[in-house]
Amino acid sequence: MGATADVARYVAEGRLEEVPESVRDFAKLLFVDTLGVAVAGTQLPAARIATAYAERLGATGGDAHVLGASHRWSPAVAAFANGVSAHTLDYDDTSFLTIAHASGSAVPALLAVAEETGASGRDALEAFIYAHEGMARLALAIMPTHYLLGWHTTGTLSTLSAALAAAKVMGFDADQTAQTLGVASSMAGGMRANFGTYTKALHTGMAAFHGVLSAGLVRDGFSGNPDILEHRYGFWPLMAGAENVRPELTEAAARDKSRFYLDDPGVGIKLHPCNSAVLAGIGTALRLTIEHDVQPEAVERVDYGYMHVARGIVPFDDPRNSPEAQYSMTHAIAASVVRRRAGIAEFSEEGVHDPVIAAMRKKVHPYEHPDLRSLSDPHDVPACEVTIHLTNGASVSGSLRRPKAYPGGEPVTKAEVLAKFTENVESALPGRAERAAALVDALEAQPGVGALVEGLSV
Repeated sequence: MGATADVARYVAEGRLEEVPESVRDFAKLLFVDTLGVAVAGTQLPAARIATAYAERLGATGGDAHVLGASHRWSPAVAAFANGVSAHTLDYDDTSFLTIAHASGSAVPALLAVAEETGASGRDALEAFIYAHEGMARLALAIMPTHYLLGWHTTGTLSTLSAALAAAKVMGFDADQTAQTLGVASSMAGGMRANFGTYTKALHTGMAAFHGVLSAGLVRDGFSGNPDILEHRYGFWPLMAGAENVRPELTEAAARDKSRFYLDDPGVGIKLHPCNSAVLAGIGTALRLTIEHDVQPEAVERVDYGYMHVARGIVPFDDPRNSPEAQYSMTHAIAASVVRRRAGIAEFSEEGVHDPVIAAMRKKVHPYEHPDLRSLSDPHDVPACEVTIHLTNGASVSGSLRRPKAYPGGEPVTKAEVLAKFTENVESALPGRAERAAALVDALEAQPGVGALVEGLSV
């Protein structure tokens, strides 16, 4: 038996009873956070375009709800629409091991299948956890090389995660799960070159779509290579180069049921709707601005020292639109200094074209910080030093290695995550947040997911 079979068996045989309570509770926070981000995302152009196009494909008449809308579509297409919505704000969580937005594809995939099959809330939570854990285990063999080669892991690894989620909800055995990975692997893709465009959110939608499609095809008798990960022409060698594959890491992890990668190295919850690489910069700029009562007109310049690999991820110093602003060091810092917050409004088209923020962007000077070159851990990409120089000759400075709510950073509270969820849901569906949050909090006790998704639809 090979690595694909090992991962498939781990996921198929995994049970919620084996998951520590702390991991279950954290998984529910990720779940509710993803739903909130997706509902808020339905209002953005990328989600609206994708949803409208999906409707023209004739997706109507199914069992699965489209969040924030009145549509009920076939599971795969509903998962696609909800997946795009979940990532269009770039506000969804980030897996620390895979650097992937796995929840943004896994939640839409498993909810769509759960509605179709009548699966319980317990089934949904179990599938969510083991989709994350299965993805982490299969990723060990090729990360971080896979990401550094330019692949967007949300389009590649998250396709397999969504497939595992759908397979788990469908109750697949190990062989069916391996077959599902075989099918899904041929659909995995996504390039980092599309960061700063609507296509980055498309990666999440396509991952969810292909995950549901793969499992549905296998359920109906379709086949895929059950050795797809380790095959000479399979997922691992093609995605990272055969010389960079370490199958023994995945094989060992798949046999270890005691470790949960949701807990270690963990998952980061975003407190600002932008790329992870600038989150520590935002936190530092906000702290300095508020603690020292820095007024925008008193700022001479801002020096932003970043880790060397960050520049290739967030390259837009003069963003032209909202997607580019999500990948802009200068915009993130400028908005934080000008408005003392960095929320959805600050990264919207209005925020991008705010003349005060635009003027402040020109005062922000990013540079590769020499002291941060010694950091080799890819998870330290957000590490930064911010110095605000004032017109009176004074300056204030601060640094941060990991942002709040990310592993290694200041912990986030449940109340803070629920506040983010409430703000996101209320922006699109007033009066719906409290009940939805309560349903997720008791997800394993719910007879199904219908009440949850109906409450977040129109």
